[in-house]
Amino acid sequence: ESSQDITRSELQRLRKDIELKKIDCVMVFAIDRLSRKSRHFLEIIEDYFVEQDMITLYVKDTEYDLTDNNTITMLQLQATLSQAEYSFIVQRLNEGRKASIKKGVLMGKVVYGYTTDKVTKQVYPHPVESKVVREICDMLLEGMTYGKICDLLNLQGIRTRNGKLWEVYNIKAIINSP
Repeated sequence: ESSQDITRSELQRLRKDIELKKIDCVMVFAIDRLSRKSRHFLEIIEDYFVEQDMITLYVKDTEYDLTDNNTITMLQLQATLSQAEYSFIVQRLNEGRKASIKKGVLMGKVVYGYTTDKVTKQVYPHPVESKVVREICDMLLEGMTYGKICDLLNLQGIRTRNGKLWEVYNIKAIINSP
């Protein structure tokens, strides 16, 4: 699961095990494996560890004393740097995707309404799906909600590429795709 999500199941299981005193220290490969968001990292350290009297955190082969304020500050700085690194990575990936799209080359999943040439990786409007996308855009311009658009498409017997009923996330994916 994403280290951006503080509600991820394994982290919550860890929290519960710490509360139940099943765990007296935690070992992680890197600080960013706890969280890539500095505010989440601080919450994990303070609420999950320190409040539960867990005083030791191991990162790779280094032991950190969680009762020492200087150590906490240093770990917070590392978490902040991890968050910044993640932001830079995401930004570079998005810029690369956008540059590829401008060239007509798509990396990854082809959004509904388009098809790709398997050899050249060039993206082209799908002859049938692109007409549905045009209808969706027109309905949005008329002020219809995503839910209403889904209802109308489903009533008309128009299905997604996978043959399923339309849902709001399908419309959002089309509209938000570069």
